[in-house]
Amino acid sequence: MKLVLDANIFLNVIFAEKGFLESSKKLLKLIEQKKFKAYISSVTLSEIIWVVHKESGYKKAKEVSSYLKELFELGLIKVVPLDEGIVFRALDFIEKYRLSLVDSLVLSTAVNVKANILVTRDESFKKVKEIKIRIPDELV
Repeated sequence: MKLVLDANIFLNVIFAEKGFLESSKKLLKLIEQKKFKAYISSVTLSEIIWVVHKESGYKKAKEVSSYLKELFELGLIKVVPLDEGIVFRALDFIEKYRLSLVDSLVLSTAVNVKANILVTRDESFKKVKEIKIRIPDELV
């Protein structure tokens, strides 16, 4: 099963967010065990690093970068670069669902890779019809 992960799944674990940590951690463990095929948008990668740097500083952002690079190098998570098709489709999602630019790019990426599920805790995705939206708790 193909999953696209939103930034909040990683941030739940990085910041040990109460109520969200365990299920997000379990999902990442299942991905490490190759139970799911996982993707993230290059925008999601940027968002993760930016938020960690902003909240915890350069050193923590470098640690997180190293962990993510390892996942990418092992082929456990594939980073999907933006291209014109993803960007132009995102514009349609901005108009249709009133999503932010970043959320629209994440959704467009999920549609582009033909993912089965977009995993997010972001409430703004609830109205989306193009793909199943799930929280980690529903997959672990």
